[in-house]
Amino acid sequence: MSARRAFLSMMASRAVSLLIMLVGMAALGRLLDPEAFGHFAVLMAYFGLAKTLSEFGLRSYLVRTADISGRELSGATGLSLAISAAICGLGVLLFLGLPNSLVPAEMALAALPLALALLVSNFSLGTEMLLHRGLDFDLISQVSVGRVIAESGISIFLAAMGYGATALAWGFLAGHLAFGAALFLCRGPSDRIWPGIGGWRDYATFGTRLSTTQVLPSAGEIAVTSIVSVMLGTATMGLLNRAQTIQKIIDRTLFEGILPVVLPAMSAALARGVPPMQLYSKQIDYLVAICWPGFAVIALLADPLVYVLLGPNWDETVAAVRLLAIAGVAMPFTKMSLKLFVALGLESVYLRITIAMQITRVVFVAVAALISFNAVCLAISLALITKAVNIAWAVETHVGRGADRLWAASRGVLLAVATCIGPAIILLLGLDPFLTVVLSIPVCAAFWTGTIFALDHPLAAELRMLGQNLRTRHRVRG
Repeated sequence: MSARRAFLSMMASRAVSLLIMLVGMAALGRLLDPEAFGHFAVLMAYFGLAKTLSEFGLRSYLVRTADISGRELSGATGLSLAISAAICGLGVLLFLGLPNSLVPAEMALAALPLALALLVSNFSLGTEMLLHRGLDFDLISQVSVGRVIAESGISIFLAAMGYGATALAWGFLAGHLAFGAALFLCRGPSDRIWPGIGGWRDYATFGTRLSTTQVLPSAGEIAVTSIVSVMLGTATMGLLNRAQTIQKIIDRTLFEGILPVVLPAMSAALARGVPPMQLYSKQIDYLVAICWPGFAVIALLADPLVYVLLGPNWDETVAAVRLLAIAGVAMPFTKMSLKLFVALGLESVYLRITIAMQITRVVFVAVAALISFNAVCLAISLALITKAVNIAWAVETHVGRGADRLWAASRGVLLAVATCIGPAIILLLGLDPFLTVVLSIPVCAAFWTGTIFALDHPLAAELRMLGQNLRTRHRVRG
């Protein structure tokens, strides 16, 4: 499968998944209170750390390595599963053994399905990475939709039964079970990678270095959730979690879909002799054109978005969504940057940037928590902007200075302004929140697409090619 087709396949699945997630978000926002989301957010911070430790940098290693055998894939899966089992055992004993004064009973019960989800997700690691290496993302895109359906369905059902944060945790486990089972059932016996115990020493050096880099953001997330929960309360942590969920709509729609394709595509391009700065400049140009308009629209429509996606009792998150959307300025520079550094063998440089970022984020949030909830949201955005500056400087130092950076930024600003014209007019009409959001989506798409073609942005060529491919397929089917 070509990289372009892999991107399109994942994007199509993310579009379907997004619709399902938005429905689930709207239902759960009306069934659960902020405290339930706060408990789940704290647990997910620990799950993120456990997930990073258990994967041990193996995903990047298995994709980046030129020639790799089924035995090596099996050994990597076994190593990840062994680490997962050890972490699960310690985690469950810790959460169930701590007194209720430190860990509420609801949070302790929700820890069990999350621990099982860690085991399930790593059991299919080798099979999933085999598909990644071949850029075979058709199956992955399909089973990803099934995961979202299972997760949303189970979470909504259990939340309606009154299970609180536990409902979210069991839904999360159901999604991972559906994903792993579908991968194994849809592959032939020869393409299923079972856990093994060989070659674990071969992964030690790379895994230790990369997993250290990846652990730091997870540790920083635990620190941030702990600070907010202790200083402002678990319910406030729930408000932050829901605000971040809305702010990350673009992330979950676009980047979670294409991220698995990025490292294989980058590694293949570098192997063909494509200059690294050309890759980085193209990434910035594309992401600025997507992120800046997208986050501008989220900030503009924060009020109706919160009402539609969460319900009428979440007004406190409106200002938080707008403040978190400021981070969209940094996202073109920070998103997928680790993939570039890994592909270039500059993991140590990225590690230094990550350490500085996490220290900055924790300090900013700790100071902001003394002021207010909204100050915390602003601190999170400012920390991400600081990271973006450091990454841009490091890339120019080690790779070189890209051309037309100012032009790319100018086009991004023009796209953001043009895309916001339509929804701004709709807001002035004072329509129902649901109608405002529904009308704004196609209007934003129309204004953005028109501006892309008017500016002759490189994305215009991609859109033309996509249209030609769709017309060709339609004619062939006809």
